[in-house]
Amino acid sequence: MKTLADLKRRLVPGLPVTVEFPGSVIRGNLGDTVTPGRTVTRKVHQVLPSGVIWESESNPGQHGSRLHWPRADCVTFPDANTAQISFEPGGEPFATYRF
Repeated sequence: MKTLADLKRRLVPGLPVTVEFPGSVIRGNLGDTVTPGRTVTRKVHQVLPSGVIWESESNPGQHGSRLHWPRADCVTFPDANTAQISFEPGGEPFATYRF
């Protein structure tokens, strides 16, 4: 994969995709909240013109969370089977999808 269009073509209903969410620290007034990283395998439930809907983790077969298509410059492709999505161009990825 080299473009957002390649990523969109690759996502088809029923496809399992491994998603890595990095850990983070939220600095607050009363202390720091640490959110641990997480890796999960999700299945594509439905592909829409506006994004992709993932299958629910707790209720297989039902729709769960969704990913609205990001801007093309917010997606990087470290290799042919990996896509990293960030909130802004050149930013830290909030999710890494491995096929």
